[in-house]
Amino acid sequence: MSKRLVALSLCSAVLIGCGSGSDSSSHELKEYSLADYQDRVVSSATPTGTWVAVGSGLQESTGFQGGLVKNHFAVKEYFIITENEGGYRKADCELGGFEQVSITDNQITIGSFSGTITDNQLMSGQDLVEQSFEEYESTRTTSLAVIKISDATANFGSVIINDSGEETVDGVSCYQQLNGYIDYKNFDESYSRINAGYTSFNDTRGDFAYKSIDTYYYNFDTDDAGHSVEFDVSVDSNFSESISFSASDGVDSVTGTLTVQLPLQ
Repeated sequence: MSKRLVALSLCSAVLIGCGSGSDSSSHELKEYSLADYQDRVVSSATPTGTWVAVGSGLQESTGFQGGLVKNHFAVKEYFIITENEGGYRKADCELGGFEQVSITDNQITIGSFSGTITDNQLMSGQDLVEQSFEEYESTRTTSLAVIKISDATANFGSVIINDSGEETVDGVSCYQQLNGYIDYKNFDESYSRINAGYTSFNDTRGDFAYKSIDTYYYNFDTDDAGHSVEFDVSVDSNFSESISFSASDGVDSVTGTLTVQLPLQ
């Protein structure tokens, strides 16, 4: 049975990603905190800079066997906000590129996220995503706390990919990690996911175990025959990340590394 029938909509939105959870499961979420990012000296003149967001939430959606799927999740995201044609834009973790930032007085909107911004240094609010098509319904709500840790707006990481001997290097301006688990009937499923623009990694465990790597050109997924996927998170701290990976579908293959180093100030 395909994992996609259970996970239903493992999709990300501005600031947050999809996730899953259980009211009755023994799984536990890894919660994220802003404690290590406090007391930085940053400008209050504009929202441009490097930000860290943490949060948790619930997604409820229609199950493929009827009933309600409950997905509890926790998420942390690093991103930059830059100036753009007289306004501001935020780096997007899921799709790459940028999304517009709208600020009126102390109210801020970025895609499906809306909340308050204080002194261009702190944000708080909710990300609300609702989906409906045919018999499928989904509502996901995430509460978020966000802090600016630096006035720097440069890329804080890179992805190096070797594709059959040809190497490409892309900058990383948004990095998102999330973890969660699914509460649906008697299924057991938990997962962790990393999104960095055009590159993402997924590790799902339980009844529908699989691993996947997405790059700009390829999707490698162990749920598909002939695909192999390996990745190792060798560094995972509040300021640095390092992942090495390799994948093949029997025709194409890639190897590479993803590294992140947040600015110290």
